[in-house]
Amino acid sequence: AKVVHGGSESMANLTGTGMTMGTPLYMSPEQIHGDQVDFRSDLYSVGCILFELISGDRPYDGEDRLKVLLKHINDPIPELPDVCVDGVRPTDAIRQTIRSLMAKALQERPGSTSSVARVLEALGKGEEVDVAGMLVVNVLVLMVVYHLVIFVMRAL
Repeated sequence: AKVVHGGSESMANLTGTGMTMGTPLYMSPEQIHGDQVDFRSDLYSVGCILFELISGDRPYDGEDRLKVLLKHINDPIPELPDVCVDGVRPTDAIRQTIRSLMAKALQERPGSTSSVARVLEALGKGEEVDVAGMLVVNVLVLMVVYHLVIFVMRAL
């Protein structure tokens, strides 16, 4: 990190037209594409950080910024190693949680931060967790809500 002191001159080189903002190591595919982002983009970043904390390696690395960004978009979600930095084998629940958080499509990631918090809390306590049941994005519910909103908007 670089400490930047006030003044327009010190801020001039931080951004530029057409530049992506964020750390390439943890950017979601939709953020890289310049698409609309929401909390699920942050969940992707959390997944990348968790992967690195547990494995000791970054999920996607490269010689330069562009190569890292392209890996986030094109490469499959990496698998955790058989033994992690703490010398323990990652559980299926941990593997499933990270895969869910790092899903390439925004719509395939968990639908709430609170469900992720509950899963992570349970995993931290060593409890058995039904990750799929807790993190599943219920597409049917989303479709019903979508159609309900459209119906109400047309009625107005």
